[in-house]
Amino acid sequence: MQQIFLTEIEEPEKDFSNDIKKISEKLKDELSDKRQHHERHNGTGYPKKLRGDDIHMYGRICSVADVFDALVSKRPYKTQKTPFDALKIMKEEMLDHFHKEVFQAFVMLFI
Repeated sequence: MQQIFLTEIEEPEKDFSNDIKKISEKLKDELSDKRQHHERHNGTGYPKKLRGDDIHMYGRICSVADVFDALVSKRPYKTQKTPFDALKIMKEEMLDHFHKEVFQAFVMLFI
């Protein structure tokens, strides 16, 4: 029994530094991507005026969801839209703000 115990103690500890580095880089990327939800596909957004594929996929998705949520939510300064009306406004007035395929996939959620 004593030998098993010593073997376990003498085993080198696993180096988790690479795992921690990968996780921290992933979190850094994901957090920065979420700040891109105000960027627009046509480059008119903020804070960096990114356009097209320069916007991370998370930012593209969050952009569509954020606008939809703003339109269908009750706010003291505007009337609440139905989901159909919100999608219609987004298509007719804001389509160049969004990545085409992301917007189409979002619309398909309602069909």
